[in-house]
Amino acid sequence: MEVIKLRDEYIKLGQALKAANLVESGVDAKFAIQDGLVKVNGQVATTHEGGFSIFRADVTDLCHEGDNELTIEVSNEDTPSMYPASADFTFYGGLYRGVNLISVPGTHFDLDYFGGPGIKVTPKPTEDGGATFEIESWVTNGEEAYTVMYSIEDCYGNEVASGVRPCDSTKVTLYVPDAQLWSMDEPNLYTVTARLQKNNETFDEIYANVGVRSYTVTPNDGFSINGVPTPLRGVARHQDRLYKGNALTAEDHYEDAMLIKELGANTIRLAHYQHSQDFYDACDELGFAVWAEIPFISVFKKDPSAHQNCRHQMTELIIQNYNHPSIMFWGLSNEILIGGICQELVDNHHDLQKLVRELDPTRLTTIAHVSNTPVDGPMHHITDVESYNHYFGWYGGKMEQNGPWLDKIRTARWASPSTARRALSATTATRPSARTTPRSIRHCTTSIWLRCSRIVPGCGLPTAGTCSTLAVLPATRAALQAATTRA
Repeated sequence: MEVIKLRDEYIKLGQALKAANLVESGVDAKFAIQDGLVKVNGQVATTHEGGFSIFRADVTDLCHEGDNELTIEVSNEDTPSMYPASADFTFYGGLYRGVNLISVPGTHFDLDYFGGPGIKVTPKPTEDGGATFEIESWVTNGEEAYTVMYSIEDCYGNEVASGVRPCDSTKVTLYVPDAQLWSMDEPNLYTVTARLQKNNETFDEIYANVGVRSYTVTPNDGFSINGVPTPLRGVARHQDRLYKGNALTAEDHYEDAMLIKELGANTIRLAHYQHSQDFYDACDELGFAVWAEIPFISVFKKDPSAHQNCRHQMTELIIQNYNHPSIMFWGLSNEILIGGICQELVDNHHDLQKLVRELDPTRLTTIAHVSNTPVDGPMHHITDVESYNHYFGWYGGKMEQNGPWLDKIRTARWASPSTARRALSATTATRPSARTTPRSIRHCTTSIWLRCSRIVPGCGLPTAGTCSTLAVLPATRAALQAATTRA
């Protein structure tokens, strides 16, 4: 190992990189630090922008016999290309989640695709009380002799279905009779295991815990899961603890989920970034309806690379968490109009919406508007679910303003009739009755959540969401349009 002598007692990381001849300039050092630089034996293995998601690197060719040195260089410095930019929560630096060395054979389940688990499972309940499990896995360096053996076990460990596929065509649909449904009251989980085999010998194995559930949203009944109307009541959660910051253990994450459950909540908004897999697992096990989102928050960055960072973080969020039954919708942004509005901002939201729909047509999208977002502006009718964050009685105003504001928004003209009709015809399967109006909205001291949702064509399973400290039942945009027509 080379020893570098420094004249100063303290030195910045960028200066150290230059002194070690790892970068040529201060500019190169800045970008190396910001990207999250992973090195093995002094050679770059990978870089990564964003401090909330899983990322991996193949270090096989960088290792040698004997001792090897792994270094990870990180920074929480603001950059033109990375979110979050600014918010009222702490942007901690350092490594606060686990770093793992994974050893796999040459032929193995994929580890490279956006940090995903290598397996994708889509359970769907059937009319006869059973369920279909659409399963797909991905194999790296697969050969003709390899097969993928699938097994589904119920929550008691009993195998209820199985199947086998060649490693170059892994898609399969398995049927399970008398399916145990997942809900917030009864979060029954199935374990889907994929084994990579050759000559009956297992070379690699992965699994996913999944749930069979359906959910609908109607103007009159609000949110229903598995056909049961279920009012949503919940909180927002940050990965943060006194004296620990966001360096939480698996036990901390589970305890947080248990505390929220003890409050009587059944829904959680995970603000404002991807949380640990430990917490998503806890939500699956304990039964929560989860709003998961990326840190596209407060301040819009016009640099085109920033939008690419948004797309990348959203892709990671969905691919890494697709199998979690507790997640019911994806959040695009939070209070992003604090810094004003421009056409690029609107266009980027449309692009994110399209991306999410391509990656996951089974869930809905949402957005959290800051209170001053105009009700007739272009930021509406982009996502499937919309919310407003209001702070009457907190940052300003009085609690008594909540009711009048809700009455006003209910009858507001959100868009021209022609625009609204086009949005409805493109996103809803049925038209509600003329008497339908948004109702049953609850509020608290910090925020208000406006009900506005839709049915996804081809999915048949619309969902609902939450907002800070509160979950409120959504309704279809058609309900808002009906109110507008009558106004």
